[in-house]
Amino acid sequence: MMDIIQFPCPTLFLEFFVREFSFYGKGIVRTTLPEDAFFYTGPSKATEYRFFELVDSRPMRGVRQYKSSNYLSFINQVPRLSIAAKQNSLVESLFTPNTNAILSLSGEYFFENQWVRSENRIKSNKYVGEQSELMYHNIRSLAPYQFHISSVTNDGTIWTQFPRSDVELSILPGQTACFLCRREQYEFNGMDISQPNLNLVLWVKNHGLHHQISYISEPEAEQYDSSSLCVGEFTLKDFRKSRLKYQLG
Repeated sequence: MMDIIQFPCPTLFLEFFVREFSFYGKGIVRTTLPEDAFFYTGPSKATEYRFFELVDSRPMRGVRQYKSSNYLSFINQVPRLSIAAKQNSLVESLFTPNTNAILSLSGEYFFENQWVRSENRIKSNKYVGEQSELMYHNIRSLAPYQFHISSVTNDGTIWTQFPRSDVELSILPGQTACFLCRREQYEFNGMDISQPNLNLVLWVKNHGLHHQISYISEPEAEQYDSSSLCVGEFTLKDFRKSRLKYQLG
């Protein structure tokens, strides 16, 4: 019989795919950027993975791989866990009695004149104390660019005020939203550091609430890729005209 993990409470599953292009400079610099630097929403062009790895306790970029482990897949919008997640002892840390949301994180960024993929990751949101409207509050610190949830209805619809606190919108179960956001280069007063320009394309798919999850084989899990959000149906949320210095992490 297939192993099944039963959840003590309905668990929300969210899938993120981030496409980010950051750069310094304005004016002439913008005209020299490739066409797909400007909020490209088409299929992934990345052919390899590059991500941070700890070397002597220091994060080092430049680790190259042609594959990143895919422990969580969504087949027919139903979450499935690779048997490798169980073998690597991820299950105990992800699914605890106070877990109420699982986040699948993937994406790509521009590096050395080409798009490269970032590492696939899974994070779990855990609430503290009694269940309340604040039980999803910690998602802000886990999700890309402080994507947050203000509430979740019983049918699994999520409400968010991302990326602007004065605009609230909903994402229905099974729906994918694609946010287009820009952040202008910013110089911090009195500090010799600056924040680059950012062109952000963020796909968020709401896979709804689930009461259990089952395992699939590693080959089955590897057939799924979160970049499929780029070629599937999605609703566009265009915030490019907003000045988002601080809301975008």
